[in-house]
Amino acid sequence: MSTNKSYRSALIFLTILFFLWGFITVLVDSLVPRLKDVFEMSYAKTVLVQFAFFTAFFVVSVPAGALLSKIGYRKGIVLGLVIMAFGCLLFYPAAEYRNFNIFLIGYFTLAGGITVLQVAANPYVALLAILMIVISINTLGLISMWSILAVGLFNSIMFPTIFTLTLEGLGELKAQASGLLCMAIVGGAIVPFIFGGLIDGFGFKTAFILTIICYGYIMYYGRLKGRKIQ
Repeated sequence: MSTNKSYRSALIFLTILFFLWGFITVLVDSLVPRLKDVFEMSYAKTVLVQFAFFTAFFVVSVPAGALLSKIGYRKGIVLGLVIMAFGCLLFYPAAEYRNFNIFLIGYFTLAGGITVLQVAANPYVALLAILMIVISINTLGLISMWSILAVGLFNSIMFPTIFTLTLEGLGELKAQASGLLCMAIVGGAIVPFIFGGLIDGFGFKTAFILTIICYGYIMYYGRLKGRKIQ
């Protein structure tokens, strides 16, 4: 009975984390047009916010994987939350002094904490064997939500799904593999920068072709890996 309660608590906690990751990602995206107006910058320069946010995944992932191999998944989750909290505190001086550079540092720190959580939580979910339940609960959260929030929520489902498909059968190498997978999230820093350049040069309609290509590849990988596991 106590074991079931422990698993249930872990399930609830990880579900909240998955929702939090998707929600924060949506907030980062929604800030781009607002920061563009406040600081009077081009889209290409404004997406430096996304660049700082997602570059942290590339920089922090491998050290996080090595650290978690020593301290374990649970302590890694706590450490990630502490780093996130510190990153959020940096937003106060950034807003007080209207300093764009402090905003970037804050988002980098916040994303660094999220990276530690990603590296720790995804293998932990796989070990608990409750990923499909987490996905189902997250899916329920999509009902009656605004479409822009739905994008973030779908992404929150997509991340653990990709991680679990990739980590299948890796055994003790899951922590290191999770770190390498988080490095790949640096694409979130590169793609928005290209996207902003396309907007400035060709407009929104043309720029969205890039996102179609990216999500198309994700769908292809999911179908391919899913068939191999079956």
